[in-house]
Amino acid sequence: MQNLYMDILADKQEQDDNVAYIYQKSLLYFISNALESDALMPILGLANVYDPEFDGWDGSSDSSEALTNWRNAVKISHLLQRMKFHDATKFISRRGSGVQQKSDTPSHGGFDNNVDVIAKTLERITGAPLVLPVDDLVGF
Repeated sequence: MQNLYMDILADKQEQDDNVAYIYQKSLLYFISNALESDALMPILGLANVYDPEFDGWDGSSDSSEALTNWRNAVKISHLLQRMKFHDATKFISRRGSGVQQKSDTPSHGGFDNNVDVIAKTLERITGAPLVLPVDDLVGF
C-alpha cells in the first residue's frame, strides 16, 4: 500500500463520461450499476468510495463491510495523500512546442493520453525526474 498511487476521475467527470456512447456514464458506473450482483456496488476507482459522507450505495451487508474495510485501509496507509482526483474539464494530451497543443475531455480511456499523469507515473517508477519530457500522447 505504501507504493500505491491512484489517479481517479472526480464524480462529475465519471458521470459525464460514457461507454461507447451507449451508456451515458463511465465504465466503472456501468459495472457498478449493471454488471455487479448488487445494485450500486462500490467499485474502488469511483471517487465516492473514498468519500465517507457518501451513502448512496445500495449493496448488501457484504458490500458495506468491504467498503468499510477499504476505507479503513486507506486511512491507515495514508493512501488518500497519494491519490489525485481529476476534476478538470480538459487534460493535455500534446504540449505545444512547435506543434499545436491538444487537449481532451477526461475519461477512463483518457488517462493513458494525459501527459501529466503519464509523466508523474514514470517519475515514480524510475525514482527520478525524466530526462526528456512527456509531451505528446495523441494516438496512444
